[in-house]
Amino acid sequence: MNALATVCRLVAIIPCILCTSAQAGTIPHMVQRTQVSDPYAVAREAQQNYDAGMEAVATDPERAHALFSKSAELYQLLADIPIANGELNYNLGNAWIQAGDPGQAIAALLDAQLLLPGDARVAASLAHARALVEAGTSTADSIPPLDRAAAWWSWLSPLARSITAAGTWTVLWLVVACGIWTRWNLRLPWRAVITSLAATAAVVTGTCVVDAVRTTLHPPGVITSETAVARKGNGEGFAPAFSEPLKRGMEFTLIEARPQWVHVRLRDGQSAWVRSSDAHVAGAWDTDRTASSL
Repeated sequence: MNALATVCRLVAIIPCILCTSAQAGTIPHMVQRTQVSDPYAVAREAQQNYDAGMEAVATDPERAHALFSKSAELYQLLADIPIANGELNYNLGNAWIQAGDPGQAIAALLDAQLLLPGDARVAASLAHARALVEAGTSTADSIPPLDRAAAWWSWLSPLARSITAAGTWTVLWLVVACGIWTRWNLRLPWRAVITSLAATAAVVTGTCVVDAVRTTLHPPGVITSETAVARKGNGEGFAPAFSEPLKRGMEFTLIEARPQWVHVRLRDGQSAWVRSSDAHVAGAWDTDRTASSL
């Protein structure tokens, strides 16, 4: 990657970092956890380590791994401000992939997916991270119904669908107004046109509603710890829900969140309580991030 590409990435990230940092004190639910005196320098060093790691992959894998790990640590410092920036989370996810931690990579990329909906780069990196997770942690047959339904329209971004829905509804009502104004005397297949527009608007609007329900009521998440013990209740006094700890990289949907604990539904349909420090919920900028690998 040349110097110009590096500068372009930093330019995309830094304004949002500075803006979010300045606003952190005015947003009640955002808790300042990390103090970074020079975000630009941190982001630049993170990208430099990542680029150096890519150059060293073929000749010195051990050094490359160390560089990727350092890059991930530096990007994580910025992400733990906390901050909601898709480009930052995308870079963080790629750094964790190269550093060999697909659990943290999925956590960062799930955030990036919320912030950059429909972005092909994020989707490709997320698929790569998921492929690195041990087989058996997720299967297509166990995907929740809403997630399975959303796969049909995931190729079109939420913004594009929102614009399409708004435009279709607008055209629909203009057609109805025209029909009323002309007393339906124009030679047009009014019923077919109105039915088609109404059906299209309703379907596209429905996809937006389903997405809103999925991400608001039951956002996705991922286990980020190798020692996450799932329990039958939100406390250490409850018995383990399973005979073995959950595997890093296992994805879930959030059922409920309580202080220091999250109630999650795994891909196989089973539910359990997990310490919030052992998991990451997408979009929860004010929740603890796992730092065990830093």
